[in-house]
Amino acid sequence: MAMDSSHNDSLPALGGSRRSFSLQLALRYLNPKRALFSIITLICLLGVSFGVMVLIVVLSVMGGLEAELKSRVLGLSPHIQVRYLNQSFEEPSVDWRELADEIEALPEVEHAGAFIEDYLLLNHLDRAAPLQFNGVDPEDKGRLVELEKLLEDGGQGSFDLGNDSRVVISDRIANEFNISLGDTIKVFSARNSEKALKRFEITRLPMLAERDKEAIDAIKADLQAETETIGGREVLPLELLQAVFDWVSVSLEGRLRGGESALLNDIDQQIMAYESVDGQPDKRSLEAGSIAKIQKALDDLSKLDKREEDFRVFEGLESIILPKELEVFGIYQSSNHVRIPDLFIPLSHAQELAGYKGGEVGAIAIRTTDAFVANLTKGKVEAILPEGWYSVTWMEQFGQWFELIERERWMMRFALGCIMLVSAFCIGAVMFTITMQKKREIGVMKALGAREGQMVGVFVYQGLLIGILGSALGVFLGWIVVIYRGPIQGAMARFGADPFPGEFHGFNKIPALMNPIEIGIIALCGVIMCTIAAWLPAFFAARADAAKSLRNF
Repeated sequence: MAMDSSHNDSLPALGGSRRSFSLQLALRYLNPKRALFSIITLICLLGVSFGVMVLIVVLSVMGGLEAELKSRVLGLSPHIQVRYLNQSFEEPSVDWRELADEIEALPEVEHAGAFIEDYLLLNHLDRAAPLQFNGVDPEDKGRLVELEKLLEDGGQGSFDLGNDSRVVISDRIANEFNISLGDTIKVFSARNSEKALKRFEITRLPMLAERDKEAIDAIKADLQAETETIGGREVLPLELLQAVFDWVSVSLEGRLRGGESALLNDIDQQIMAYESVDGQPDKRSLEAGSIAKIQKALDDLSKLDKREEDFRVFEGLESIILPKELEVFGIYQSSNHVRIPDLFIPLSHAQELAGYKGGEVGAIAIRTTDAFVANLTKGKVEAILPEGWYSVTWMEQFGQWFELIERERWMMRFALGCIMLVSAFCIGAVMFTITMQKKREIGVMKALGAREGQMVGVFVYQGLLIGILGSALGVFLGWIVVIYRGPIQGAMARFGADPFPGEFHGFNKIPALMNPIEIGIIALCGVIMCTIAAWLPAFFAARADAAKSLRNF
């Protein structure tokens, strides 16, 4: 009876202090030898810590990369572009200023100005290459601020282009052509090159009199045979006059030398001076001597000297292909992640190099007060656009690209989450081993009145404590790595193992952005996985029969 009384007296003490009992026993199991940490506990802590740390570092770097690239895109490209379509083809517009002023009046719009993007030919030290350029509007202060950021990380000079003959180039072009700050480069308009090429192609063609000899002979014969003089005017069939007009029009639309164009224009002027003939709707009349002038112009076509006419074609070539000299005022670090123009030049020079006349621009560039709600602003912009104009946001232009980056981040989350899951399985295996080792102790405590929940709580507390301490240590280590990522990268680079080479990515220092919410979710997941990993083996061990557990005690 005394034994029973003693046993019953212990039950309230054990049951009434369930939490302290489970927690105290969990702390004892975590450090059975009363050292600083047991080796098993240390292994579990490090496993969770490194899993959390790696996940935080990688996702912070991916987030920083995405933020940096978005910043570059917003500096390089307008938040919204408004372009003009003519029969489904984009064309430059000269009547854009009034529309830009109307768009800029919207409260969500910070600036609306000219945007030009095209190609030119760069020549430096007897080397040439086609390059993409972008015109910079000096009135767009917001964009200039964004562009200046390109020079903050490894760049030189300034984007203070103004209306001078200055240019900012990428370091890729600077290295490839051996260009330094302050050097002068020569650029040629790609549009003017097309004009020059067309002139060269004209000189390779035979003369018009040779190409259309049969048509010219037929027209001369018909004019001589079917023209009659009535009342001091020369009368000929309308059908013949129409045939001559069609031939002249088609010929003028083709590639002609200067003398040929002049003679055809003379014929066209004689034909366009026709008058109707009373009572004869199928006849037309011309002034006396008009047919003779037409005949003479047709004869003169065959008398033109090809060599002299080709020389006249090349006469104006120098003004077409004359290069423009620009001073390199800045060099920025390019990136293979973003399609960045090779050159930034003042807007006035950009219009000239793009072949735009009369103040034409390729598009209206709109910079909004908040780039990340550009889609909402787009709706208000489209409401005031005239027919033929359309708009596109930077999100639509680069949507697939940023979607790819986000998918990569999710793949990283998944892959590194699996690493944490492996750590949780290892912790589960360790807990399973511990529960097997403590099986007889569990049996004794159950015989003394401990409940299953108390025994499960012992090991759940172990997993919870390991998860909390391991996640906290992982967050701290991740924060340390992210803060000192520059020196770490430099140390790795000295051993030839730079994980983020600046010449490829365009950043001298690894970009990183620590998201507190994301870090909190990572740490919470670490705690939950460790707790579940400890709960499973404890649940089955606590359900074991106490008598069987004590049988071999």
